[in-house]
Amino acid sequence: MMKRTNIIHASWLFLLLLGGLLLGACNQSEEAINEKCGSGVVLIKNQGYYELSIPNGGSIYFTDYSKEEGLVRFTINPDSIVPFESYGTGFFVSDEGLIATNHHVIAPYIAPGEVKQAIREVVRRVQEQLSAEYNQLAAYQKELQNRQMLKYMFGQDFTEESYTAAWLESQMEAYRRLYQAYSSLNIAQAQLKLHNKIDIAYNDSYIRSEADFHSCNLIGSDEQHDLALIQLADGKTPQGRYVFPVSDSDPLEDYSLWEQALKSIHADKNQRLVMIGYNLGPVLAVTNQGIKAQYTSGSISQKDQDRILYSIPALHGSSGSPVINARGQLVAIQYAGLDKTQSFNYGIRSIHLRHLMDEVAE
Repeated sequence: MMKRTNIIHASWLFLLLLGGLLLGACNQSEEAINEKCGSGVVLIKNQGYYELSIPNGGSIYFTDYSKEEGLVRFTINPDSIVPFESYGTGFFVSDEGLIATNHHVIAPYIAPGEVKQAIREVVRRVQEQLSAEYNQLAAYQKELQNRQMLKYMFGQDFTEESYTAAWLESQMEAYRRLYQAYSSLNIAQAQLKLHNKIDIAYNDSYIRSEADFHSCNLIGSDEQHDLALIQLADGKTPQGRYVFPVSDSDPLEDYSLWEQALKSIHADKNQRLVMIGYNLGPVLAVTNQGIKAQYTSGSISQKDQDRILYSIPALHGSSGSPVINARGQLVAIQYAGLDKTQSFNYGIRSIHLRHLMDEVAE
């Protein structure tokens, strides 16, 4: 009886491994994954500017901010705004033109508190300049008054000095009012708003002008996990474009019986991952056969409940790219890299995208 049980067990194990080996043939090559999924990846173009609306002080416009450069393309004239232009990657996740990407791709983050502090610094410098110029006028006014007194004492005509003194006083009053106006700005209550336009271009299409891009609207976002959903304005995914299935479970943790068998013989579906995206935006994407996303691969080196770290090379513009395992399953969304290296990058686990899609659908 024991011998019969062992034979049955060995036969079952043999069949399991044989099935796993046969199933292993379904593990796809990097080229096959790109061939299958590449049509569903899109180039995202984001154009816009920021407006800081100050109560009783009008608006200030700029296109970026950094501690090193301060406010970039700063202006108070709306007619002189020069919008920023940035690029990222996205991919279709429904037949209704729904596209997944990173939140920072469609809404680059700028800390309102830092912007307000930068405005305060601008105001301080302007007031210092106003004070310096006012003091120069005051010194000239004193000199002019002395000249008038001397001419009066010697019975000379000082009409010219009187006209100059009146003009000088009007200029000094203007400086005083301007200085006070800057002092009364309620920067603490200022509101920061992003004005932007989101467009996409399809993989393998040609972008010769603005007409080759397609308008999208923001549908929902998850800032905590740096995810966003945008949708084509017409609400339709073009025919023939691959739609990425987004699983209700995490493919990094969820293994079928056959996939477990494969894993046991070193054919893990998550052993090697592929990313399809637009590194450096149109700089690398534009070819004489249309724009083409690049596919790169690597392995997982670290995991936690929200994200994975992998050795897939990536450059700016790849944010929002789908990261796919050997079974063609979406496992993560590329969102960040490490400074001074291109070979260690982070992806948000796809389960968080599933949660966002469910929230939007409610």
